[in-house]
Amino acid sequence: MHVTDGNHWITVKEVADLTSGDADAVEDAIGLEFQLPDSADAMTPEQIGGLVRSQITMTYDKIHLQRDALFSVLITDWDLGIPLPSEDIASCKKIPLTLRYKLEEATQDQAVALRRRPDPKATTSSASNGSSRGGARASRRA
Repeated sequence: MHVTDGNHWITVKEVADLTSGDADAVEDAIGLEFQLPDSADAMTPEQIGGLVRSQITMTYDKIHLQRDALFSVLITDWDLGIPLPSEDIASCKKIPLTLRYKLEEATQDQAVALRRRPDPKATTSSASNGSSRGGARASRRA
């Protein structure tokens, strides 16, 4: 897919071309952590989601980090004459503003696909047998 503002163009990955590594890169851009109580086994996914959202504060710095990480996995080519964001994340700060707005609008489907969250109750770690969410599993990354 090509995004253009009349002066410049950017080529981005289609949703079908995204990988789990792309999703990991976007999620890892901000280190969100939250605590689940031992009683999480009895909670619905909606209750867990509400608890998690109540513990997380998103600052503009975190929002910008995640946006730049998103661009770094989506942008595959451009004519801006600077390194791609996958080579130098600071290049995101040099995207012309009108082009950035068009890029954000054009890549909404990719952003949704990369930020989709699995059911937290379905996730277990290698240290867990899936029977308890307490103990060492109390702290998780979002």
